[in-house]
Amino acid sequence: MHSGLSEGYLSNCIPNTDFYRNNNLSLLYLEFTWNELETYTAWRKLGLSKATIPQINKASAIFWNSTQAEISKFTVEALRRLFITKYQCEYATGKLLIFTKAFLKYLTKIRLDTRYQGFEIFLHKPEALKKNEKM
Repeated sequence: MHSGLSEGYLSNCIPNTDFYRNNNLSLLYLEFTWNELETYTAWRKLGLSKATIPQINKASAIFWNSTQAEISKFTVEALRRLFITKYQCEYATGKLLIFTKAFLKYLTKIRLDTRYQGFEIFLHKPEALKKNEKM
């Protein structure tokens, strides 16, 4: 019995799991090198005051130690949790998140791969809690 559909047509209808794995941020793993982070960190420090340079070095070290050269939903969310729980100061948390977002943007440009910048979605600063005002 002939159904009118070719076998090739049916095989083309089956989703390609590689496509979804590479285009879903929840499943995507991207890499970077120590040299890329080191180069970016040195570039960021140019022209900064001596007081600011240790902050950039610290942000770079935390980023490397937390991600171990892997950008994924898991590593980026873990990094965000670390920033929020370890650094209670909103200013410090903001600086660390800004460094991370800027490095992802840098990787997007030097590697010509926009997927790096997509991970910014997992780096939003927590909303400040509003205090209930008594009437």
